[in-house]
Parts: sequence; structure tokens; C-alpha cells
Amino acid sequence: MPTSHETTLITLADNIEREAPGLKLQRPLTELGDGFRSIVVRDASGMVYLIGRTNSAAKGYRYQANLLPQINSYLPVVVPNPRILSGPSERFPVGIISYPSLPDRPIKHSDATAPGWEQLASDTAEFLAALHQIPISALADLETRPSLTSRLEIIEARNSTISVMKTHLTTREFDELERWWDRLLSDQWMQDFRVSLIHQDFWHENILIQIDRCS
Repeated sequence: MPTSHETTLITLADNIEREAPGLKLQRPLTELGDGFRSIVVRDASGMVYLIGRTNSAAKGYRYQANLLPQINSYLPVVVPNPRILSGPSERFPVGIISYPSLPDRPIKHSDATAPGWEQLASDTAEFLAALHQIPISALADLETRPSLTSRLEIIEARNSTISVMKTHLTTREFDELERWWDRLLSDQWMQDFRVSLIHQDFWHENILIQIDRCS
């Protein structure tokens, strides 16, 4: 007898198929992640489906669908080709994006000290360097996204967080935070820089490693 979680995934698969007539998901579905912005599942054929939870996710899905095909040729890694499976609807108020999964797994902390870590570090640096060198002219047709790096945006971030931080930090810690903000806001490099494409959420669980390189 299916568990409640399995029943939820079965219902989700049925609803995705109703949203995209002609689509047939291969059961069973596997949940890959349950985050703030999206629920992520994969069917038995290897197709990944992101089901949005927040309004910002819908904009992010549109951006991914337009961005990834344009930067594919610039990067030394395989880039999935996503498509918007469904826009906002009654069943899925934020929409769904889908793409083929990659035959790899997220990096674990233990990979940082495993044999071959030097090559892993080199490959990671090579990817970031290639990403940052993608010409901005290649992205001219993309929807504008917040930079989060202008002086006004940094000041807004400080003002919106400082009162909360003051209630959670000791006097010494808060004074150090204030000095950090002062150094950041006076740093000319924060205002005078070459615009580059960045990942914006680059941490180990968002980095895949080839399975045949892992012990």
C-alpha cells in the first residue's frame, strides 16, 4: 500500500500530465528537493520537473529557459536545455519548468578531501572563469534582473537587516558588523567593476560531480 508521500507524488504526476496534454511521465517519481522556491522531482526516464512555490520562481523559470541555451556554447560543462512546461494555472499557480537530468550527483563535503580534489578545484575554477567571461552582449535580449550590487541596493540591504541583527548579536559582534558595513560601503571596488554574469547561488549542493570520478 503506498505511503502518504508516495500518494502525493502519484497525484503530482497525474496533475502535471493534466497540465500538459500529451505528456506521459514515467513512474515512479522521485523527490530531489523541497526548497523555498520550488519542489523538484524526477521521473523514471530522467526528466526533472520544478514546481514553483513563489512568484519569484515564475520569473526565474522564464529567465532559465531563455538564458541556458544562450550560454551553452561558452561553458566547458553540459548545460541542460529547459522548457516551460506550464505557466501559472489553477493547479500550479507559479508554473512548471522541465529539463533532462544530468547523470551526476551533488558535491559532498567529503569530496573536498577525497583523491582527485585538486582536479575538482581546477574544474570548478575553470567553470567560474568561463561563466564570468561570457560577453554581456550575448545576453542583450534577456529579461533584466536585479544586480544586488549597486550602492543603493547595498544600503537598502543594510537598512532592512540591521535592526534584526542588533537583537541577535552581542554588542561586540554588532559593532564589528557595523564596521564591516562601513568598509563595504566605502570600498571603491564595489562601485567600479566590469559587469559579469554570475551564478548567484554557488554552493556545493548546486554543483554536480561526475559519478565515475567518485568513490
